[in-house]
Amino acid sequence: MKRFSIINESVNLDRFIISDSEFNQYKSTIDNILKSELHNDKLVQVETLTLIKSLPYEANEGRHFSTLNKVNTNILLIKKMVNMFNLNNFQDILSFIKNNKVDLFTQNGQYFKSLVYKTIRQTEKIGEDNEDLVCQYLKHLAKKKFDQDIEPVREVTSSYKDLILGIDITFPINGKDYTCQVKPLVSAEQNENTITVTSSGRLKLYKTDYIAFVNRNQNSILLFKNRGVKIDGYKVSIDKINLVNI
Repeated sequence: MKRFSIINESVNLDRFIISDSEFNQYKSTIDNILKSELHNDKLVQVETLTLIKSLPYEANEGRHFSTLNKVNTNILLIKKMVNMFNLNNFQDILSFIKNNKVDLFTQNGQYFKSLVYKTIRQTEKIGEDNEDLVCQYLKHLAKKKFDQDIEPVREVTSSYKDLILGIDITFPINGKDYTCQVKPLVSAEQNENTITVTSSGRLKLYKTDYIAFVNRNQNSILLFKNRGVKIDGYKVSIDKINLVNI
């Protein structure tokens, strides 16, 4: 049974909205620019994915794969381009990325480090901060439940484990390693048998042992065994028995 499914919906860019089909066209255009026109010499096949290898300065950070792989789905980047360059509709977006592809998507391009790389890292940093909070939670959990001092490992962003396997954190309990995926927590509701969590971002299938939902502003964490998960839009329903309490 699939634990997560991909969510498709219109995208609000603040100044205007693009449809799901337009967003898919945007993603295809970006993929063609990156993988056929600009970086076809940096492609690697990883399982079923074709990815761009890390650029030299990215490799120094421990990344296996480039931030460019996340350009096509990063909504914040589209919003920034729309506002910075006064784009008024979907066709403006397509024309802009086609006419400025070298400046946007190559290492020495005018807009790459200041806009593209900075925005992708800004988005990643939010996730990394959430993962750090979950690591602290897992340490506390292991001490209280098992009287064990553990050091959870936050996997390097865009490493093989993170990008391909969906593993954000690895942690040991009783000599065995477990894995965890971390997602934002918007809200949660309980009924008799299930907890329904509203998250954000586009969800997909994960095979980790646990799923954690995090709201840093409220210092809230919900940790679940990755079982009995059902998806309805951005709402994730999980059997209450899979909630891990301290």
